[in-house]
Amino acid sequence: MNIIQVMSGSYPPKEGVGSHVFSISETLVNCGHSVQIVVRDYNIKKVTIIRDSGVEIVLIPIRKIPFISTFLFKKKVENYFINKIFDIVHFHSPLVPFINLNTRKNILTIHSTMKVDTTYIEAISINAMLNKIMGKFLSPIIEGTLLKNADQVIVVSHDIKDELREEYSYTKDNILYIPNGIDKDIFYNMNLNKKKQIVYIGRLGYRKGLPVLIQAINEISDYLRGSEYNIILSGEGHLKNYLLEQIDKNNLSDLITITSTKQVDVNKLLNESMFLIMNSTYETGPRTVLESMFSNTPVIATKVGLLRYFNDDDYIRIDAFDKDSVIEAIRRAINLDIKSYENFQTQHQIYINEFNIKKVTNYLIAAYEG
Repeated sequence: MNIIQVMSGSYPPKEGVGSHVFSISETLVNCGHSVQIVVRDYNIKKVTIIRDSGVEIVLIPIRKIPFISTFLFKKKVENYFINKIFDIVHFHSPLVPFINLNTRKNILTIHSTMKVDTTYIEAISINAMLNKIMGKFLSPIIEGTLLKNADQVIVVSHDIKDELREEYSYTKDNILYIPNGIDKDIFYNMNLNKKKQIVYIGRLGYRKGLPVLIQAINEISDYLRGSEYNIILSGEGHLKNYLLEQIDKNNLSDLITITSTKQVDVNKLLNESMFLIMNSTYETGPRTVLESMFSNTPVIATKVGLLRYFNDDDYIRIDAFDKDSVIEAIRRAINLDIKSYENFQTQHQIYINEFNIKKVTNYLIAAYEG
């Protein structure tokens, strides 16, 4: 099949959706299919083609203008592929418009609905409020058009199906659940010696619970120092400067490091960490939790997205979206005895089998061919 994947992420991938799209594309190529990924790029002046692991990435030059750039992207992609014929056009929402291309089938994967997602944005700045407003009033226009034109709708968690029913009154029976997949050749147990560190990996943005995490760390800073633990926040995003200011204001620079980790080094960072922490207020995957489990690193997390359907005994649960719950979970994790820690690692095998990228891609191929 001749397949094109359309997403809003960047290349090289820096976020969960981008990593997912590239992983399934590479696996599809290995199965004998032709795959292109089309993304927007704010730093180039003409369409650029990159080939990576058999996948062709098409970078579309675009100016960064909120909301408007989405429709400029649509027009440029339609013009660029005007004479092309595809078997499958696969859209990955959010922030992707419907693009009218010559294809046998339009597939839509909804990784999150912005209409719901943006309600969880922390109202800590004007930028945050603008994002909330756009999510409530503008994103539904884009998402509604995608849903109208999709032959098959894929959701990466069961919650999204409920959101479509409740927020969009979507009643078609073409919704299929296919979760994110993780490549076990990239994320695996390296049997490294663990350092006393708790790592966050992902976007330094809204809905990730990062302001609350900083508050929690500040309150138990002496306890963490006494336990010889430190925290690593790995990523980029809107809240980076805010987080740096809070770290400086509360004299936490000896405890918290903000860094950026190349995708090829994420597995090593997970392997050498005692825990991954994810205290998001909203998620649909989250992919980073699966990556951590594949790397055999126990997870401290809120019960969001796929974690709603995980066994509570398979991760250290943060019971609520507040500072005290984060503190309690961190303390519980640090005080685990060796046997309890190893029990968490043993349970990871369940998820390694269920979310293997090859298994997930086979589900996807069936949807393409159906």
